Amino acid sequence: MTFVECFDAPVTALERHDHTQETLLPTSEPIIFAVCSSQHPVPTAEDSAFIVIPRGCAMILHRGTWHSPCFGIDSSTAYHWLADSDPRFPSEWIPIEGGSVTTALFAHCTDGGPRRHS
Repeated sequence: MTFVECFDAPVTALERHDHTQETLLPTSEPIIFAVCSSQHPVPTAEDSAFIVIPRGCAMILHRGTWHSPCFGIDSSTAYHWLADSDPRFPSEWIPIEGGSVTTALFAHCTDGGPRRHS
C-alpha cells in the first residue's frame, strides 16, 4: 500500500519498466496519474494524458508504459500496487520532452463526485 498526496503540480518526469507489469488499485478514493505510450524512447508532453482510476476498479499497466506516480484527486489517499519486479532493473525518472503535463480539471468517476480546479 502506498500513501499519496493530492495532485497539485505539473508532472515533469515519467518512468517505465520494460521488465514489469503493474496493477494499480485505489482504496477509498480514486487516483489520477499521467501516462505516455511505450512507443516513445522518451516521454513526450504532446502524447501524455491523465487517467483516473475510480475506487473499486483496477488498472494494469503494460510493460514499458511511461507513467507518473499516482495522486489523490480531492485529498490525500492510499492505493495498492502489485508488480513482479526485478531489483536488477532500477527505475529511472526521465524528463518529459516538450515540457510538463497537467490537467485543468479533476473529477472522479464515482457518483459525479466533487470537482477541483488546479
